[in-house]
Amino acid sequence: LVFGFSAMGRGVLPVTVIVTSISTGALFAGFYLSHARVKSDPIIDLRLLSSPTFRASIVGGSLFYMGTVSSIFLLALLLQIAFGRSAFQAGLVSLASAAGAVLMRFSLRPILRRFGFKKMLIGNACVTGLFLIGCGFFNAATPLVVILVMLFIGGFSRSVQFTGAQTLAYADR
Repeated sequence: LVFGFSAMGRGVLPVTVIVTSISTGALFAGFYLSHARVKSDPIIDLRLLSSPTFRASIVGGSLFYMGTVSSIFLLALLLQIAFGRSAFQAGLVSLASAAGAVLMRFSLRPILRRFGFKKMLIGNACVTGLFLIGCGFFNAATPLVVILVMLFIGGFSRSVQFTGAQTLAYADR
């Protein structure tokens, strides 16, 4: 599956190879799902998904992860290709996001105490969504300080969501 999806759209392999790869991967994934249901101790125990908090953490966290982590990669490309910055400069600008994530480590407990998991995760998802929308308005004339502040806020909110979702996965255990 991974090979097929990663080769898709690149134009380096024939479509038949890609379709065969994805179909074969899907077939073997189906075989594994059938196998995992009857084994008492499968490698990946899908019965864990019967826990509502674990399922919400895995499904919601995965979707959130895919949506937000891609923005880090795309922002580096934007800074380099569209704004003409070097890779080093783009990396330095991206450090603002890491700084926000580090600060979050010292702030999460008070945030959780004040709002609780549910309100925090829902409200923070909205903050992160607004951050991503705001990044869509960046252009070459956007002041660097605005970009840095936005990335700091985005790094903070992304880290809050990841930590909250990962913690929630173990709430019932």
